[in-house]
Amino acid sequence: MKKNINKKVLSIVAVIVIIVAISGMLYIKNKPNKPQANAPITATVRKAAFSSVVNVTLSDTGKKQYKGAVKYQVYYEGKPITQMETVGKATTAYPSRKENDKVTIKLLKADNKETYSVDLNLQKEEKAK
Repeated sequence: MKKNINKKVLSIVAVIVIIVAISGMLYIKNKPNKPQANAPITATVRKAAFSSVVNVTLSDTGKKQYKGAVKYQVYYEGKPITQMETVGKATTAYPSRKENDKVTIKLLKADNKETYSVDLNLQKEEKAK
């Protein structure tokens, strides 16, 4: 009798552990990808009527880390998908990109010379409140 109770208890505990593990994985998978407040560089994307809109911003830390960078251009799989644009100003990306796409951000000086190259994932643009 005692062995049956232990087997039943172990079976119930195993099922609970599996359910909790699956719930945790689903939560992490569906968790919104919010931009980090202290990230030196952030690239956001949102849908547009035609293609998508990308915006690259630098935090205060990023301005120190990427000194002299005033423009950016976004690349996907080695090909440019945006025109050169001023950091902090949104621009159209073609072909369309979406959240979590891995892109390369090329940061440029005012004379359009590349100074830095940063690989990161696009983040969903948060709506203004």
